Amino acid sequence: MCAHCSGACAQNSTYRIQTTFSGQDFQPWAGSGPAKLHGQAFLRTVGGDVKTCAGARVILAPANAFDRELIQADQAGYGVVANGDPRAGRYFRAVTCDAQGNFSFTGLPALPWVIETEVTWSIPNGGVLIPDQKEGGILTQEVNLAPGDNQAILSHQ
Repeated sequence: MCAHCSGACAQNSTYRIQTTFSGQDFQPWAGSGPAKLHGQAFLRTVGGDVKTCAGARVILAPANAFDRELIQADQAGYGVVANGDPRAGRYFRAVTCDAQGNFSFTGLPALPWVIETEVTWSIPNGGVLIPDQKEGGILTQEVNLAPGDNQAILSHQ
């Protein structure tokens, strides 16, 4: 899902998605529903500091075969999906993490969803010609939402 993250994806090569887009496969995720989702995303540095997704987008995508393959391609570092279908984006939900790395969604269909966000930070290299080194990465988790309040914590253990 590089196209809708913050753009910090590794542009390794082009990927051709194998799963065919079908609007019927997405229909259960259309509209609103009785579920809410709140959560937090963070990573711990080697030194023990906690870094959050503050200011980063949190994407909620339907957990169907098409979107799962897109997410796997993103996690593998493919920068471009050659035959992606822009209609899939109609079913995504997005919010921005607050300063503490919290996020929340309301009015969701009670179905399986995939959450994805990015937690990154820069480490200065000290030189004018050498760019800062970026640390962290993309966090992804699948959740099966029930009606009512649901919680998710995204972190590497």
